[in-house]
Order: sequence, then C-alpha cells, then structure tokens
Amino acid sequence: IPSAFTPNGDGLNDILRPITAGTHQLVIFRVVNRYGQTVFESNNEKLGWDGKLFGVPQEMDTYFYYLHYICNGKDIEEKGDVTLVR
Repeated sequence: IPSAFTPNGDGLNDILRPITAGTHQLVIFRVVNRYGQTVFESNNEKLGWDGKLFGVPQEMDTYFYYLHYICNGKDIEEKGDVTLVR
C-alpha cells in the first residue's frame, strides 16, 4: 500500500489499492476515515478507492486501511495509514 495517493484525475496515483504479486487471494481491503466510517471496502484486488464516498470527493486527510489476504496458504493481515492529497 502506498503512503499517499492523489485522486485528481491525472491518471497517476488516482486509485488506492494493494499492489500484489505472486499467488494470493484478497479476503478484504477496507479504508476508513478518522471517525471510523468505512469509505471503501472490497474483496476484488482489481478495484480500489478513488477518494470518493457516495460520489463525493473526500477531504485531504489521513485515512486508515485494513488488508487481509491469503498468500501460499498463510493468512496475512496488515493495517496502516495513507494520506489523501488534493
């Protein structure tokens, strides 16, 4: 997961999603705001967060992610933060 992304429509770093390689299965990728509200959630690794909630661009801020995936039969969970830059 990158530490920041810029969903400004320029085609560079517009979508936040896990960057993966190898054999794995995404169980869940969730992004929440500072209030704990889920702004994005998916189990499809091709989908990612575009910086919007219900079509409304979200504020420049720090958001928190939770990632759960299975790699080579091993359950792996990761969490951290990412900055949305406008």
